[in-house]
Amino acid sequence: MGIAVSIALILVAVILFLAVRKGLLHDNTLDTWAKIGGVIAMLAAVLVFVIPTAPSPAAVSPLTSTPSPAPTLTDTPLGPTPAPRSPANKAILYDSLREHGVMTTGTDSDGKSWYDKNGYNVVSLSTKNSWSWVMRTYTVTDAIVEVTATPITDGRVTGYGIVFGWDSTITPTGFFVFEVQSFGNCQFLQGENPSGPGLLTWNISPAYSCAQPMKDQSAKIRLEIVQQHVVAFINDQYVTQADFPSYSGGRLGFYCFNGGSAESHFAAQVRFNDLIIWPVQ
Repeated sequence: MGIAVSIALILVAVILFLAVRKGLLHDNTLDTWAKIGGVIAMLAAVLVFVIPTAPSPAAVSPLTSTPSPAPTLTDTPLGPTPAPRSPANKAILYDSLREHGVMTTGTDSDGKSWYDKNGYNVVSLSTKNSWSWVMRTYTVTDAIVEVTATPITDGRVTGYGIVFGWDSTITPTGFFVFEVQSFGNCQFLQGENPSGPGLLTWNISPAYSCAQPMKDQSAKIRLEIVQQHVVAFINDQYVTQADFPSYSGGRLGFYCFNGGSAESHFAAQVRFNDLIIWPVQ
């Protein structure tokens, strides 16, 4: 189409130039317009010929694509904050821990424990950072354990906790601890009781901020132990949780943390009351 228009315009220009040249146009005005018309026709022909005309769009078939499936994400959602389990209607064991009970008593160079009318007392001397005393013979595997702890000495250097999985059938005796330190950190520990006096412990979980122990203010500690997974609560508020692949049950105990220096000769004391053990439903 563009080429035909170009040829026609070129012919018009040639005819106009020939008419002017042969003197066929005798009027000066017509002669001038013929010259101008010839030039315009020539320029138009060149432009039409040189500048291509956009082609007509061809019919486009609709695309039919099958989307690739989205990759499966393996991210594990955090999920809601665990709430305390509902305990069974009947506890396995309840002990007020006043006057006498299921816990051992004794004294050594690093601490001591005893009963009185107010509860079961554990003292950790400043020669060690902590001291634990355990149940006489009663063992626990999966269970919900709850006890009330009250610092008797200054809460700034007194902490407490629950020992679980104390297994004296292995050497050295292995155990685990949920610890509430005097400066308000909570964490799980794993340790061993060597043949000599004292306990060796080390962290197996990060420390989390929790309520700082306060002198004469009681706190309810709760551990939910289910298939080597333990969830910890203080006053029914979730604190932390951890897995214990080597846990296979054992005796329970109570733990007194001493944040004082050896030079201070400070003796940290915690009183425990109302031990309850429920089966896991």
